[in-house]
Amino acid sequence: MRGRSNELCRPYAEALLNLCREINVKGIDLWNAIQQQDDWLNTCFTDGIHFTAKASEIVVKEVLKVVREADWKPSLHRKSLPVEFPFDFGLPNSLSLSDLELTRNKNLEPPPPGPGMARL
Repeated sequence: MRGRSNELCRPYAEALLNLCREINVKGIDLWNAIQQQDDWLNTCFTDGIHFTAKASEIVVKEVLKVVREADWKPSLHRKSLPVEFPFDFGLPNSLSLSDLELTRNKNLEPPPPGPGMARL
C-alpha cells in the first residue's frame, strides 16, 4: 500500500498517548503491544494495515487490562447503568406495558377517506 505503513502510524500513536496523559485519560499503547510480537508484521497484519485474529486478541487483552484496573464512578457495569429504553423487559427499573396508559395521538391519524373512497 503506497504511502501507508505501520511505522508511519507511530507518531500518531505517540501523539494520542501524549494527549491522553495531558487530559488524564487512560490510553492504550497498541502500537508497542503489537511491535512486541515475533514477526509482528506477518503475525498481526493481513496486509500491513488490517489486523489478524492474533492482533485482535492483543487488542482485547490490552483493553480488558485497562477496564479491570479502572475505578470509575459511577460504575460502568451494565447493571449499574440506567435503562435506556423503558421497555427492557425483565430488567430492574424498567416499565411494564400494564403500568402504562396507552392512548392514540389523534393528530397523527390520517384524515378519514372522503365519500366513495376506501381506506387501504
